[in-house]
Amino acid sequence: VLTTILALSVRKLSQKKVVIRRLGSIENIGNITLIATDKTGTLTENKLALRSVFGSNLKEKKRFSDSEVLILAMLFCNTAEVSTVKGRLVSSGDPLEIALIKFLHNKGIIREKLEKEWVYRKIIPFNSRDKKMSVSLYNRKENFEIFLSKGAPEVIIKDCKWFYDKGKKLLLSQELKEKILARVKEEMSKGYKVLAFSEGGDETVFLGFSTFYDPPRKSVEKALKRAKELGIKTVMITGDSKETALSVG
Repeated sequence: VLTTILALSVRKLSQKKVVIRRLGSIENIGNITLIATDKTGTLTENKLALRSVFGSNLKEKKRFSDSEVLILAMLFCNTAEVSTVKGRLVSSGDPLEIALIKFLHNKGIIREKLEKEWVYRKIIPFNSRDKKMSVSLYNRKENFEIFLSKGAPEVIIKDCKWFYDKGKKLLLSQELKEKILARVKEEMSKGYKVLAFSEGGDETVFLGFSTFYDPPRKSVEKALKRAKELGIKTVMITGDSKETALSVG
């Protein structure tokens, strides 16, 4: 009788596109009290899109130029591959980095064209300890080098000593740093991921930050509600900030 009941359960689950290899797994499923789930791609659609770009003066940018250092940081602190094939954009790599390139591509700023002028001298990959990626770029035409970084806002902003305002390099005070971080947290609380950008090594200049949105899956709310009704606790696991996680949760 028990085998028949388990077999019927397997059949019912298969109709919901759930494949069970062993009958005993059905019994284990019945004993579940906690579900630990990833956020990106599980609770969300994993369709990241760049929503907006803010300069170091915290004003949202409406115009973009390929000569801006911020734009160079967005394009070259980036390992994603995006190319045009038969009129379509084909991409591979990290969704955040792809979103950066696609956004600027749609603004008419193409990384492939800039690569004729700028070449990599050094690449320091992102790691979970430093929470940032850095590159050294060399300009072939004018024979100079710049150092650019992108990463977690709290890390990038903490390291910065200067910022640009109307083309002038000004001291980035602690008060202004706190104001920028408050604005970043505000964006995160809306459910946006945030990346910050900087220029320089020892005398680091804050360039600005960008926000990204990854919409929740439509079926998630119903599934979480059903799990709660069944007495199953759900926990979300994510590398995003607390503010972004809470907005989704």
